[in-house]
Amino acid sequence: MIGKTKEEVIMLLGSPTEYFKGNDHVVYFLGAERGIIRIDSEWLVILFDGSDKAVKLERLTD
Repeated sequence: MIGKTKEEVIMLLGSPTEYFKGNDHVVYFLGAERGIIRIDSEWLVILFDGSDKAVKLERLTD
């Protein structure tokens, strides 16, 4: 995903969630947190630079 434009990422992964919406990133729901105790959800966050190129991927929990 690194180096792809926001448009290319959305074409590959589909529409991002509206939860955590922002101009410099897109967020995708991955499902329940991995592990024995599944309290939180996991999210894929793709961050973009000023030219809409993906520069960083993060897997976060809430």
